[in-house]
Amino acid sequence: MILQGTDGILFKEIRVDGLHSNMLQNFNRYQYVENDWYPDEKGGYTLVHQPHVENWDDSQKMEIVEKWRTALHNGGKSFCAYGGEKLVGFSFIDGTRLGSEKQYLELLYFHVSYEYRGRGIGKKLFSLCAQAALELQCKKLYIVASSSEESQKAYHKLGCIYAKEPIPHLYEQRPDDVHMEFLL
Repeated sequence: MILQGTDGILFKEIRVDGLHSNMLQNFNRYQYVENDWYPDEKGGYTLVHQPHVENWDDSQKMEIVEKWRTALHNGGKSFCAYGGEKLVGFSFIDGTRLGSEKQYLELLYFHVSYEYRGRGIGKKLFSLCAQAALELQCKKLYIVASSSEESQKAYHKLGCIYAKEPIPHLYEQRPDDVHMEFLL
């Protein structure tokens, strides 16, 4: 599947044979974060001023490709956005069912390269994953999202809400992130 987007961006479904260990080599994950949302003792979230930069080094990028490969072997789906030959965005879901009623598929990664943000690429990648999850007869996406104020604004704008059923093993792995869901 290849779709033409705006600004000459091409969206492609990527299968396991299309993955290679250095495919994220030139991907720019950079994000300056001013504030983060952290869980509070009342069961909600509190905005905390904590300036920092989020980025990936080469070993983290290689780990992501391995997680990507595993997700596809589990029956997941993935999509990439390209500006010419350059990978400018990617998203993928794992095919493993989660939740008490197996209602969730996890959106593992959903990122747009720094210099391409604000062009609707993320919205399209998210939509492609949501459509793929529907085709896999899933009811909801489960998302362990960055706690940054900017990321949270983006997820809420897409229609994501706080997870109604936090997945225990994912919550244990990433308790400071925001656990969300998206109804398909």
